[in-house]
Amino acid sequence: MYHNTTHETPEQVKAFTNHNKKQDDIILDIANKLKRPFSAKDIYERYPIASVPLTSIRRALNTLTNSFRIIKTGNKVEGLYGRAEYQYETA
Repeated sequence: MYHNTTHETPEQVKAFTNHNKKQDDIILDIANKLKRPFSAKDIYERYPIASVPLTSIRRALNTLTNSFRIIKTGNKVEGLYGRAEYQYETA
């Protein structure tokens, strides 16, 4: 899912949406391979592209949760910057 907060053209929105779908699939694949509860940090550390922003991973986790492909457990763990972040598990 792409949130068009910058009022991009329909063509750009389509391209960004397709990119986000691919990112969601990559994250879901990583989550399935972990076979345990995971956080944004866990995904970030295993993401195949080193320059991915942590916020993009969090966006994807939100999208995957809203589409019922993953479930937020309610448990929190320490994240990359010492702040608590939620754990998820595959649906």
